[in-house]
Amino acid sequence: MRNRATVGDVLLDGLRAWGVCHVFGRPDPDGPVSAWARADDDPCLVGARREETAAFEAVGYATFSGHVGVCAAPSAPGAVRLLRGLCDARPDGVPVVALLCADAAWATTIPAGGDAAPPGRGRVSADRASQGRASQGRISPDRISPGRGAGPRAPSAGPCPGPEDPRALLEAVAAASLETVTGPEEVPGALDRAVRAAYEQRAPAVLVVPADVLEQTCPPPGHAPGARPSSLDAGAPAPVPDDRSLERVAALLEAGERVAILVGLGAAGAAREVQEVAERLGAGVAKAMPGLDALSDELPYVTGAIGPLGTGPSSDLVQECDTLLAVGSRFPQAAFLPPYGQARAVRLDSGPDPVASRYPYDISLVGDAAATLRRLLALLTPRTERPWQERVATGVRGWRAALARRAALDADPVNPEYVARALDPLLPDDAMITCDAGPVAAWYAGHLRLRQDMRGALSAPLAGPGGAVPYAVGAKFAHPGRPAIALVGDGAPWTGGLSELATAARYADEWTDPRLVVAVWNTRGPGPCGRPSPPDADHVAFARSLGLYGVGVSSPEEVTGAWRTALAADRPTLLDFRTAPTATGDAPTTVTATTGAVGRLPRPGRPVGLRSVPPGCAAHGP
Repeated sequence: MRNRATVGDVLLDGLRAWGVCHVFGRPDPDGPVSAWARADDDPCLVGARREETAAFEAVGYATFSGHVGVCAAPSAPGAVRLLRGLCDARPDGVPVVALLCADAAWATTIPAGGDAAPPGRGRVSADRASQGRASQGRISPDRISPGRGAGPRAPSAGPCPGPEDPRALLEAVAAASLETVTGPEEVPGALDRAVRAAYEQRAPAVLVVPADVLEQTCPPPGHAPGARPSSLDAGAPAPVPDDRSLERVAALLEAGERVAILVGLGAAGAAREVQEVAERLGAGVAKAMPGLDALSDELPYVTGAIGPLGTGPSSDLVQECDTLLAVGSRFPQAAFLPPYGQARAVRLDSGPDPVASRYPYDISLVGDAAATLRRLLALLTPRTERPWQERVATGVRGWRAALARRAALDADPVNPEYVARALDPLLPDDAMITCDAGPVAAWYAGHLRLRQDMRGALSAPLAGPGGAVPYAVGAKFAHPGRPAIALVGDGAPWTGGLSELATAARYADEWTDPRLVVAVWNTRGPGPCGRPSPPDADHVAFARSLGLYGVGVSSPEEVTGAWRTALAADRPTLLDFRTAPTATGDAPTTVTATTGAVGRLPRPGRPVGLRSVPPGCAAHGP
């Protein structure tokens, strides 16, 4: 550490000690980023266009790397704008640290020297919180990376407080820790505690540094009275249940004739073990939406997504099973799980489940998914006949054939499902795919088959658009040698998501593989919340003005060629697909269920797999 280092210098020294290579934020002479010039941009400050997208980029980086993502805001208003990205991180179990600079008056309203306050303290009233949030039902999950989903995850964010209460605003998202430093000597320990808490609890941590403290000289570490020292250690335990509990689970699973496995983000890193368990039990496997990359869709008994945007085979698998094994999933929607009393159920997760009461599990295990399943495999007897699994595979083949026919329906100008269908066989084996919320999520879940080494992330905890592009930018900094594809709906221009094309243009030369494909499903329809249609922005011209490739597509014959061009490009590319809101014509009659019965796909005008959802159900669960 340099002589007479300031607080800003100490912050950067601490981040380097934790192995942080990138910090996402707006370049600003004030705030936690003030010492970058003296540090030769180490760690690299990635200049985002807005604080909101900086937080999304930090979440995307952490999602795809498994390492902590760090974002910074130089002012109190900027800190508030970070909240949406941090809200994405909390239910998804992502380790993120937010460094906030605030004036003294704002900072004094935030607790000093401690963790986030217990739920309820400093929050708005229950009556106020219930307004407009009856359908949220969000939960705390897992995520997709060997480092994501490991360790206990934080409970769901509570009611959203008003902007007049900064402490409550930050408490709503800072599930790991929330701390304000009051003097220079507190900075090293406070930063260490924030990073360690983010890793251990797989949740956002917030560190607030008052503006008048940033340029003060930081004394060398010592044993001053009241000091709270820390250390560089974020080792996460990998617990395994005791033998007696595993024997009970094995007996329950082997007694079932129709076993269904539900995997979520917590199954990341346990794909091989899940596959072996499914094959020994002759089971089918359904996946929660945010965990679509937890297991390869190439396996014939993997039914795809479950939930409101799920597939028919996933619904039938779970509704007709007599035994359910949930691995790393805290899926909150009981309406999509087996009817009460029909099936015996086992849950395996890395920590206690705050929403487990939504479904009556017979046995709940706390343990690392891969290690626990390896122990469980030794207790399971392979089945020589698998009629249930074969029945599930038959339903999957019928459903996929029906989706292919649905994608071939005529539309003016382009069928939106055909755009996704054409991408599926062209996906690189190491692709990183990000997706916005909205109708595009249905095409992502229904038509893209995520293979073994592919990774995916859905920005949907808040059911709002605009996260796919900054997620992809963050993913490129995590893995600069892998291609990234962002699937974007009409809402991205409203939320500034496409503005991060400028960030991609600035840093593309630093990526080993410069391919970042942004695909816009441009229906020219109403904006978010039913707002009037925006002016017909020329996305292609905007991309070209930044020095990127821009390709407009307005006919089905151009779709496949556009995808090929983008995936072979030597720079980031924007594809603007002029699509109809939905396909036209009658939905084809097809086999949609594991029973082999003849049914019909959802009518045109509704996303593929979208079924009636009871009031109050969340849009998806982990």
